[in-house]
Amino acid sequence: MIEETIEAAAARVRALWPGHEVYAGPIPQAAGGAFWVGAASAAMTDGLGRRARLSVELEVRYYLPEEEAEDFAPWAERMLAGMRTLETEQGDVLHALGRTAAPAGEGAYYALRAKVSADGPLQPDGADEPMERLEQAQHLS
Repeated sequence: MIEETIEAAAARVRALWPGHEVYAGPIPQAAGGAFWVGAASAAMTDGLGRRARLSVELEVRYYLPEEEAEDFAPWAERMLAGMRTLETEQGDVLHALGRTAAPAGEGAYYALRAKVSADGPLQPDGADEPMERLEQAQHLS
């Protein structure tokens, strides 16, 4: 779910800022005017039975171009409003809560942070398909 959350956030940033490069992995050194999306932290809380809650703190960075800097206020307003919900490739809608935006990196970039959580059943270890080992037996009396 962590990778799916990062990819959903990257897709949302691409929709909000067409024409800007968006990276969800390593970023080139001269990346002025580009975005980077990643997980600042992740935590899992066990629930009842085989259920759990996974929380991911997303971080989105906008690296400021050297020749011109985007004003922080309009950038922050667009990001805070635009990153409310994220949609995964599977069609799940995730809500980004507690969104905060701030200049960071000694003026090198702007950062947005948000917490995304999802509840769900745990997949058994090593089992891709839960019904894979199901056997049927029929007994006639």
